[in-house]
Amino acid sequence: LDNRGLCPVGWHVPTDEEWMELESYAGVPAIELNISGYRGELQNAGAAMKSASWGGTNLTGFSGTPSGYRNIGDGSFSNLNSLSLYWSSSISARLLETNQSGVARTSFNDRYGGSVRCVRSVLGCTDQLACNYDPEVNEDDGSCDYLSCAICNLESACNYQMQPEGTYVNNAVCEFPDYGYDCNGDCLPEFVVEGGCSVDTIECGGSPISVFPVLGPTQYEVFTFQASGTLTEIDVVSDWAGFGGSWPGDMAIALVSPTGQSFGVEGFGSSLSSIGYTVEELEDFPFDWNSTFPGNYAVSFAPQTPLSGSGTWQLVIFNAWGGSSTVFYDLQLTLTGLCITNYPE
Repeated sequence: LDNRGLCPVGWHVPTDEEWMELESYAGVPAIELNISGYRGELQNAGAAMKSASWGGTNLTGFSGTPSGYRNIGDGSFSNLNSLSLYWSSSISARLLETNQSGVARTSFNDRYGGSVRCVRSVLGCTDQLACNYDPEVNEDDGSCDYLSCAICNLESACNYQMQPEGTYVNNAVCEFPDYGYDCNGDCLPEFVVEGGCSVDTIECGGSPISVFPVLGPTQYEVFTFQASGTLTEIDVVSDWAGFGGSWPGDMAIALVSPTGQSFGVEGFGSSLSSIGYTVEELEDFPFDWNSTFPGNYAVSFAPQTPLSGSGTWQLVIFNAWGGSSTVFYDLQLTLTGLCITNYPE
């Protein structure tokens, strides 16, 4: 019920569990908290939540007043002086009434108008996959960190680590050498010319990246390329030849900047996180990619947060369906905003 932003930033509509915390403090016995109907009548829990002007003791400081509710249809108000209806963030509402000593937990048609009491939020990260996840937090403030505690388990990366038990893999932290060099900064033998290192680069290549991975079910391949700039749009074209019951939309892709920013498109089946890529922003392929028919399939994506950086970028292609045939992909990606100086081989 809080999708409309009923409460200001830093506050939220209370959950059913948060209502129970208040009710427990008001005197509702633990054995009654989860049942429907009036609870805590013998303990006068309702009185402890009502203001003195409503005949309550207000021991909780809740200061409930009889505000009634708004009816479906004509929008008129009922029980303005004898009842108060309070919403939770679920369908479980609360009722206080003049002649009831308890507090009711009830399912109420959400087309009725009721009162909302906002609760101050504990801000932080709510994603259990993040390095800074905090179970005490009840409102996400966008601060989730997926990199600081992560390791890289790609053997081709300079900072590859075998995954000890209990560690967190996010291959967005993988580091790769510049084109033509190894992880120590030494020139690769094939680029050594007359004692120096001769590495040819392209001046801001604008051509699409073309890759042709051959992937069985749940296999993936990581391509690296050198680029700089800010990625604002990704155009993907799949020249699909048809491979049994597999779809173009079974594929997942991820792009990772040199600074660890990431964007992904999920396929059908396994998630990108299953291969060590917990991406910051996820999209899906269009429904018409879920087809076995051969043809050219094209789609464009515009990341809400553009990816930026200068150095080695990652392009991940993942055949995410466990029941897939072996697929011979023929892909072109146009990356608007990037100056590409070395393409994937």
